[in-house]
Amino acid sequence: MYRYAVNVGRPREHDEQTRRELLSAAEHLLAGTGPEGLSVRAIADAAGTTTRAVYSVFGSRAGLLDALAMQLFDQLVAAIDAVPRSDDPVADLVNASVQGFRAVMLAHEPVFRLVFRDVLPGLGAEVVAAGDVAFARMQQLVARVLPAGTPAGRVHEAALAVHSLTEGLAAVELRGGLGGPRVAKRVWGQSVAALAAGWTAPARPNL
Repeated sequence: MYRYAVNVGRPREHDEQTRRELLSAAEHLLAGTGPEGLSVRAIADAAGTTTRAVYSVFGSRAGLLDALAMQLFDQLVAAIDAVPRSDDPVADLVNASVQGFRAVMLAHEPVFRLVFRDVLPGLGAEVVAAGDVAFARMQQLVARVLPAGTPAGRVHEAALAVHSLTEGLAAVELRGGLGGPRVAKRVWGQSVAALAAGWTAPARPNL
């Protein structure tokens, strides 16, 4: 995905280890200073390397921010995939939301805020694609809850509802509006379960 400047016959100066260290340094800086403190110089200093390393690995500050966002989506996919599947599709959707989306949000709060709240300007196509992969994972879980034969458009809309709900829950929890962690976890589960229950409830007559 990323190209490194390599001279034939010489080892690469900036490799995958450098990339991981720079991303880790950037995430720690985000926690302490916010996006304003993410200069190329500050990231390089925090990682114990040079600005040349940042440009060599990511091309620019914007490229590094894109990489942070892509890493977050990759972590979200991995967390969702790690949730065991059962014969209860609603429980699986709840667990993926709580143990997947919420867990990643809490573990990588600075990057989550940057991507979902501050909205990175000029997100690259690769970032959008990584986000689409994460959304597709959730959509697969939603499809299992809905009745067989549900049109693809309806499945997509239901997945958008889950995404909107969980992103809203995350925003409220991050500002301290859901009480302690145990209460917040319970609210997440109840909210997603209630949304899913509405998809299979008998239709109500128009009032």
